[in-house]
Amino acid sequence: MKKTVQWLGISIVAIAMGASLSACATAPTAHSQSGSVADERPNQGTSLDQTLLKQVDTAIAAAKSRGEDTSAAQTLRDSAVDLASKNLFEEANGNLKTAAALVGVLTTAAGETVPTAVPTPAVPQAPVARATDTVLSAPTFNSNADISAWTLVGPTSREGTPLWEVRDGTLRQRGIDGVVTSDDQTGLVTGDTAWTDYTVSVQALGSDTKELGLIARQQNGENYYRFRARLLGTGTNSGNYILEKVVDGAVTPIASFDGAELSAGVWHTLGLTVVGDTLTATVDGTTLGSATDATFSAGRAGVSSLAMSGAQFAHLQVLGR
Repeated sequence: MKKTVQWLGISIVAIAMGASLSACATAPTAHSQSGSVADERPNQGTSLDQTLLKQVDTAIAAAKSRGEDTSAAQTLRDSAVDLASKNLFEEANGNLKTAAALVGVLTTAAGETVPTAVPTPAVPQAPVARATDTVLSAPTFNSNADISAWTLVGPTSREGTPLWEVRDGTLRQRGIDGVVTSDDQTGLVTGDTAWTDYTVSVQALGSDTKELGLIARQQNGENYYRFRARLLGTGTNSGNYILEKVVDGAVTPIASFDGAELSAGVWHTLGLTVVGDTLTATVDGTTLGSATDATFSAGRAGVSSLAMSGAQFAHLQVLGR
């Protein structure tokens, strides 16, 4: 397992995104700047700067009212609060200062306000089921209450618990406890252990994560099929899509398929069909291939990724076959 403290990755990415847009994005207006990102905040090592937090919240609210995309700043702000709850105050204030720069409350060390980060592409329209389809599940992602009854799957981490949450109409993976990122597998499933033959599909977007995926026929505990689609894979077109089974936590490959790695920052449609002992994987409507395995005949369905805080999912759909 590889782990990192989340604030470092998010902060560096946010600054890099801002720099890349300096020639084409309009910097937010700084009505109440409180210095530079390089300035140390009061009691930076012992508490979260509440004054700066309030300024960031006010600036985010104002930007939202103007129709601006504040997702990067909001993620940094929320991560700062999470880190502070773990007494990681240096890291928390680092994230908060970067969020403040994104919304114009602080400037960079060079005296330039960080411009707005690259907006996340809009969530595509939900697919329309055919009249002949039997819809087993088509959950909405309006609040965390929508996933309160879902089941977390994946290996246990000594660092904490993988965090999944609903935000802006999507289901998101947010690392381990929203603080640490890890390359551990994690997933979230819903439905009925009696579901047999079906197609599970989802629209998925990855950034700062290595893969996106689907789960089918999950039984109690760590027992299910998993389809993994890599964003950071072999560096070639070979073996970037994997079908595997997890039996009592032990992972066994079933098949792999060739194809270019998924593009980061782009919505893709993943599909996994299980009929009898045949499993078929698709990406963006193209069939990658099929394989056979008779280990599981029924079970729940869901999504998977790594605990790296970079996966988003929308419009999960389970259709009976």
